[in-house]
Amino acid sequence: MNRKTLFNIHFYLSSFFTPFLLIIAITGTSYLFGQKGSLESTLIKTKIILTKENKKEQIQTILSQIDSTYRFEYIKDRGSEIQTRPTTRDYYNLNKDDDGTFSLYKVSPNFLSRIIEVHKGHGPKILKHFQKILGICLILIIISGLWLSMLMKKRVKEYFVSGAIGGLALLLLFLL
Repeated sequence: MNRKTLFNIHFYLSSFFTPFLLIIAITGTSYLFGQKGSLESTLIKTKIILTKENKKEQIQTILSQIDSTYRFEYIKDRGSEIQTRPTTRDYYNLNKDDDGTFSLYKVSPNFLSRIIEVHKGHGPKILKHFQKILGICLILIIISGLWLSMLMKKRVKEYFVSGAIGGLALLLLFLL
């Protein structure tokens, strides 16, 4: 592959995915600094009884009576809490009460919470597929950048020294 083709691959992939990668960096950094967004929960209904089988269908029936336009892709069942997904928009939580019944809450995440949920992979299925493509393209961006850097003969040594220091720093951080 010639340098121009490699450069074009690197250039177009990185320019297309820059907004997405920037969002990932912003949300990850915000999360690590303790800024996780906020959730507004509203109690909708109490004393809901669910059987162990077909919980998704039971929840779908309950929610269709409350909000006929609401759709969800799947549920996350933690036993004492059941959550409709995706959580990148308004969603519902069912929390188990002491008497074994559930209370239903509508949860509205703010913008930061929504994009952090995207970062965690809790978005719609189509977005998850896009994130897989993003991951593959990020690998290609890094490999093509590495390759382009190695083609700059005057700076190959600097590149490898800097990369070795970065690799060593990563190794030391893992060992802490």
